[in-house]
Amino acid sequence: MKVKVSFSIFLAILAMSGGCSLLSKPHYKETAFYDLGAQKDVPHISSVPVEFLPFSDATGNGVRFLIRGVGGGVRLDAYNCFSAPPAQLIRRRLIELFPASFSDGSVKVSGSLNRLECDRARGSVLMAIDYRLSCNKQKKAVRHRIETKALRFDGPGIAAAFEKAVIISAQRLAGDVSAFKKQCVFTTEKKK
Repeated sequence: MKVKVSFSIFLAILAMSGGCSLLSKPHYKETAFYDLGAQKDVPHISSVPVEFLPFSDATGNGVRFLIRGVGGGVRLDAYNCFSAPPAQLIRRRLIELFPASFSDGSVKVSGSLNRLECDRARGSVLMAIDYRLSCNKQKKAVRHRIETKALRFDGPGIAAAFEKAVIISAQRLAGDVSAFKKQCVFTTEKKK
């Protein structure tokens, strides 16, 4: 009888340990990080030197991608993130695209990121950013609302569309800065 009980216990333990190994392993997906700097072939887009001041981020997204679903609901993507707060990454990208200047007569630019999301219903990413330009005690505010199509709705596709939006904004900002700089120079000369 002892042998039967011991053998039964042995079989039960063997069956339980074998069953655990048959269960599927939990799915683990590593988080991917993006820095809005993958397109290295973009040359300086302006000849006007700019000093970029700090940028703020009013989106509240943190570093995760914000995905707006077809029904309008939003979710933060746990597997696709920015490598730093998006406003900092945008500022860094702009610094790369504009010539640097730290003189008193340079145009100073600060910004506030108001929206940065992937909208699945529209098939695109949306970015809204307010820039504040100042030069020789003159100030000007400009707002950019940019929508770029996402070719794919995976991490790399969305990140590429975000970066394209930043580059489009930089190109527009170059025109804004150039016109503002001319206005500043003209006003300064007129006062003399």
